[in-house]
Amino acid sequence: MRILYINQYFPPEIEPSATKVHEVGRELVKMGHQVTVITGFPHYPTGALPRQYRGKLAQTEALDGIQVLRTWLLPASTSHFVRRTLCHMSFTASAILRAVGTGHYDVIVCSSPPLEVALAGVVVSVIKRCPFVFEVRDLWPDEVIQGGQLRGRFPIAVAKLIERTVYRRAARLVAVSPGFVPYLQGEGVPLERITVLPNGTDVHLFRPDPRARAAVRTELGLGDAFVVGYAGTHGFQHHLETVLKAARMLLGQQDIRFLFVGDGKEKEMLVELGKEWGLSNVQFLPAQPRAEVARILAAVDICVTHSEDIPINRRNLQSKLFDYMAAGKPIVLGCDGQMRKLIESAGAGIWVGAQQPERMAQAILKLRSEPNLRTQLGRAGRKYALTHLSREKIATAYLEVLKSVTVSENGAGSGSKLEARGQE
Repeated sequence: MRILYINQYFPPEIEPSATKVHEVGRELVKMGHQVTVITGFPHYPTGALPRQYRGKLAQTEALDGIQVLRTWLLPASTSHFVRRTLCHMSFTASAILRAVGTGHYDVIVCSSPPLEVALAGVVVSVIKRCPFVFEVRDLWPDEVIQGGQLRGRFPIAVAKLIERTVYRRAARLVAVSPGFVPYLQGEGVPLERITVLPNGTDVHLFRPDPRARAAVRTELGLGDAFVVGYAGTHGFQHHLETVLKAARMLLGQQDIRFLFVGDGKEKEMLVELGKEWGLSNVQFLPAQPRAEVARILAAVDICVTHSEDIPINRRNLQSKLFDYMAAGKPIVLGCDGQMRKLIESAGAGIWVGAQQPERMAQAILKLRSEPNLRTQLGRAGRKYALTHLSREKIATAYLEVLKSVTVSENGAGSGSKLEARGQE
């Protein structure tokens, strides 16, 4: 099968969709399929292009058997909403032009956010006369509307029109959380066109690793401290001030340390708040390559994540949860909805509710004092990840979706040919 991904982000960018497209694409290549990715030049999250990409309109690369077609865009940092929107729109136009000169594909896959990029998938699928699969990773534009980033009747109306157009044109919608299904049905998408497939994780990269634990603790000066780790975006939706409040309450516990890894719109504010509160038990690290994040997670004792308690967050599943579980780390969860259901189903952590720093601090103390409970929760999370969340399993399920839409589009005969091509 010849598969075209159109995705604005791709490694070396450290962004969830970039990671997923790479890792799922890599597995599809191992299965014998041809995978091409049209993507932009790396710029996330700072908005700065690496020197080797400056002044270029296009470039062709290869990574793990994937053909990578890079194309021009207007780079933007995550902190500037208007310029970031222009960045998305520039990539959409550029990706369409880049795709025109390429060969035939059996199926095209796009994801959101950003929602604008999905329009490239719609247009290219018409040009190439092949089905279009749309992966819904976040409910845009509802997320930015609820977050107050998108305001005004006209901009909201345009965004909703794009959303409805993409939903209508997609042969299949792949939702990364079961919580998205009622919303999509409410937008007029029939249930039979929706498939739920979580993002998953690389269970070989994220794993318990005693050697990495010892090395990273030495490198970061963590010693024998009980380390609470957070690795991911520091955004307004995550409300990480709650975690800092828990750290403030535990300042008197000399052996407890908090380690934040990543970047985002709220990072600078959180660093300044930590200084203002005198949080000597908190350490911030910049965004790290995925392999380094895996090493760092091996070194912490437990992991924490949090989200602001708004409807959009209750529907979502943060990708970092899967990495935490694969790493075998007990989770203190400050999120409701689908994330709570996942953690409780897997038996992988303690739920404390959103914006409850006192309960979060109590859960951290409980896990510090009960090593057997930590072991139990960590093993349960790792087992769940191995059973349900490996990239190999996700890629296999994804392939079935892609085959099904191609068969639906072209008839049973085409399906038989695709089966044979996949086995070559």
